[in-house]
Amino acid sequence: FFEDINSAADGGLYAELVRNRDFEDPGDPKNSWSAKPAWKLYRLTKKDELQGEPLHLVTDQPLSKNNPHHLVLTQNEVLSNTGWDGIPVKSGLYDFSFYANQLAGEKNQIAVMLVADDGTVMAENKIKLNGPGWIRYALTLNTVPKKKTPEESSVKNCRLQLVVKKEGKVGVDMISLFPHDTYKGHGMRKDLAETIAELHPKFVRFPGGCMDHGQGVSNIYRWKETIGPWQDRVPAPNIWNYHQTRGLGFYEYFQFCEDIGAEPLPVVAAGVPCQNSLPDANGLAGQQGGIPMKDMPQYVQDILDLIEWANGDPSTSKWAKMRADAGHPAPFHLKMIGVGNEDQIST
Repeated sequence: FFEDINSAADGGLYAELVRNRDFEDPGDPKNSWSAKPAWKLYRLTKKDELQGEPLHLVTDQPLSKNNPHHLVLTQNEVLSNTGWDGIPVKSGLYDFSFYANQLAGEKNQIAVMLVADDGTVMAENKIKLNGPGWIRYALTLNTVPKKKTPEESSVKNCRLQLVVKKEGKVGVDMISLFPHDTYKGHGMRKDLAETIAELHPKFVRFPGGCMDHGQGVSNIYRWKETIGPWQDRVPAPNIWNYHQTRGLGFYEYFQFCEDIGAEPLPVVAAGVPCQNSLPDANGLAGQQGGIPMKDMPQYVQDILDLIEWANGDPSTSKWAKMRADAGHPAPFHLKMIGVGNEDQIST
């Protein structure tokens, strides 16, 4: 049974090392989810000192309508991310990627570094931008030591740093850093995934738990929001009041089950949110009456589409084609679906 609680997905089994890579923010001061934790922005002074700057997110010219927030950087600005309580770095390779949009100036360059708390640069590389428009860029950071032993080169608390090298303005979004070596190359943290695999589970239930039926009707987990390219997935706060990038979505859940030889057991909400939901705009707390009956036919169809996505033929099904386009033309052989979670259903 897997649930994104206590950072079990982002920051846990999912091997992404950058926290809040999508810069999304609900804009609600009552919500503890924010895009800004782990990010800091500095400006290099003439004395090569770092001066703190506010992190201003923008939404014009977005990478995706589902992920509109991004950051605009200028020359000598240093953007840093500390991951979850520091980025642990070992001797080896790390895969960095991001989307950039050169908004002003000549073709720019961005330096990408892994920096330890004491200022030691563990790895460095640079990206040459190809001009305006959102473009995905990727590179490898190599932390293999030249003089130290692998043990001496392991640092628990690193940060990822990006520095714009030339004059101009550059939009950045979906900033990502993975260990090159993930479980079967599918993006799961190797040590945790291997530990789970060694339990030899017969099935894995996902994505929740209480997160499945969510904080109110609007927060019910909807699988369609979690597939496709990263930037087109719909991020969301969960009932535990933190951010889900949805990088670990239904495709990754099914693939992980296949990788460890377990049956996938996706669980869908039974048309009602968590009975512990806070009051909605109408003052209704708890299960808030559930999904309106006029919307239930579409909700049921979404579940039928899930079966088609998992098991269907890509040549005849648009949902199965999405699975194939993601890299899995063969069916996932889904046999079971769970409905509901700890539901205290009343009249």
